[in-house]
Amino acid sequence: EGNEINTLHSKLHEARTLLGELLAGLDDEVFPELCARLRRLYGWCIRELVSAERERSTEMIRGVRAVTESLLEGWEEAARRVSEGAA
Repeated sequence: EGNEINTLHSKLHEARTLLGELLAGLDDEVFPELCARLRRLYGWCIRELVSAERERSTEMIRGVRAVTESLLEGWEEAARRVSEGAA
């Protein structure tokens, strides 16, 4: 169990770090409304992961995963559209 807890802590720390990087990369000068929404969403994800670790809640982790997977799909679609427009 101790190894599982260390692995969980490490993975959740990595996820929070990545979300922190996404937060740091937001540029309010380009799309202020989008950045404000993403800032709230990323902040929620980080807080949820902190709580999930504290409470050992896989349900909370699943919720964050669902949100981030949806964001990934959106970013992939945006990248596809940009590359199609550039071709």
